[in-house]
Amino acid sequence: IFIFIAASYTPIALLALTGTMRWVVLVSAWVGALAGVSLSIGWIDAPRWLTAAAYIALGWVAVIAFPQFAERVGTLPLALLIAGGLLYSAGAIVYAFQRPNPWPRTFGFHELFHALVIAAAVAHLAVLGPLIASPPPGA
Repeated sequence: IFIFIAASYTPIALLALTGTMRWVVLVSAWVGALAGVSLSIGWIDAPRWLTAAAYIALGWVAVIAFPQFAERVGTLPLALLIAGGLLYSAGAIVYAFQRPNPWPRTFGFHELFHALVIAAAVAHLAVLGPLIASPPPGA
């Protein structure tokens, strides 16, 4: 998951950010991912809440780049990026606390977690598609 988070940052940073901010986001994301992987390997039985908190923290590193991102690509992509982040965060919270567990036999917390992650990925894909098809000037 840590690698996936950093990999999700990479095209956004490369296509929508410039200058120092591009490198701050990329380095922060990948160093954070390596730290998270190290935590996961070094502490296999880490509490779910701790790994979920680490996922959320790494995922929201991008907040520092929101002004430049919005300036370069507009408010709708920023809104989709934030919506995806909120959905991923909600998924991490459901994963950590195993709640809510609406219909445990058919659609429990685990299925809800995956539904939130899929919705988040769709929101972020809606940002990436146009960026890849038509990068802003200077990307």
